[in-house]
Amino acid sequence: METSPPEAKLFNDLGRLSILLCEDNYLNQKLAQNVIEGFGFKIDIAENGSQGIEMLAHGEYDLMLMDLQMPIQDGYKTTKYIRKEMNNPIPIIAMTAHSLAGELHRCLDAGMNGYVPKPFKQHELLEAIKSVLKKDIIF
Repeated sequence: METSPPEAKLFNDLGRLSILLCEDNYLNQKLAQNVIEGFGFKIDIAENGSQGIEMLAHGEYDLMLMDLQMPIQDGYKTTKYIRKEMNNPIPIIAMTAHSLAGELHRCLDAGMNGYVPKPFKQHELLEAIKSVLKKDIIF
């Protein structure tokens, strides 16, 4: 009989989320994809903010994971567009390797709902997801 890791039950309590990742780095895409799929969630990947906006306009997602430094359109501009032009309240979690002082406030000011530094730890990402979705999960 195959047993699931204890965290699998926890992740499944969130349901089958559909997540849009905006990330230009291939290795970061694959890492996030493995983690997200390991949580039991569905993931689509946009390589830049413009592509992310297009995918969001034509798809249904429960939340976005947003790299801040991307070519064509960075995470800040993308988030501002989603909030102001699309008037879309989708939860957005910033992901960045540049943990500068004031970065969290800058993300929140741009309209993001959460922040995870890269490289991220699985439990930190899960906590951020739970936080922005306001899910009460009992351990």
